[in-house]
Amino acid sequence: MKGQKVSLHASGKQHITVPAKPVSIDEMSDRFLNQWYEPEFSEQAVATFQILFPSWGNKLNHEQRELQRAAWKKNDILIEADDESLIVVSFIIMAEDRVLRKAEGPWPSELVGILPLREGKKLWVLTSRGLEGNLKENITASFKHIDPRELVPENLFGKTISLSLTGVAGDNPNSVWMVVVPVVYSPDVVHSPDGTV
Repeated sequence: MKGQKVSLHASGKQHITVPAKPVSIDEMSDRFLNQWYEPEFSEQAVATFQILFPSWGNKLNHEQRELQRAAWKKNDILIEADDESLIVVSFIIMAEDRVLRKAEGPWPSELVGILPLREGKKLWVLTSRGLEGNLKENITASFKHIDPRELVPENLFGKTISLSLTGVAGDNPNSVWMVVVPVVYSPDVVHSPDGTV
C-alpha cells in the first residue's frame, strides 16, 4: 500500500492520491481517490480525515515491528491494536486558539500530537477505540461493486493482498475515512481471506 498520500492544503481543499499506473518511469502521475474540503468550524470538532483499523483489518503487531526495527524511525509511533475493538486515528483541524478536550468514558481518546498546519490553524492527531458496529458488513457489501479484472493482475488472483477503501463519515461530505483490509481476488469476486465474506 505504498504511495498513498493524504494532502491537507491551505486553501481548504483536501485529497487522497495514489500513484497512477505509469506507462514509463518518466510518466509518473497521481490520481485522486477522494477530494473534499476542510470541515467548517462548529462547537463540536469534526475530523477531516480518519484512518480505521478494525480488528480483522490489516495491522502491524509489536513482534512484526521488532523484526523490521531498522525500517522505523525513532519518532515513529506504534499504536497497539487488539482483537476486540476498532482503532481510529483522527486528524482534526482547529483554530490555534482552541483546545480540544479528550473524550472520556469507556472509549477514551489519546492525544498523539498537535502540529502547526498554517497561520491560525493547528492539526490535532488523536487515537481512540470503539465498537466496530456494522463496518465489516458495509465494507463487504462494497465488494459487490468492484470488478477485480480492472484492478488486479491475473497473477495475484487467489492470493491475499490489501485493499484500500475510503468513504465519508455519516452525512458529512467533508469528513473522510480510509481502511485497509486483506482480500482475496478471483476473476469474478472479491472476498476476505478467512472466507467469511
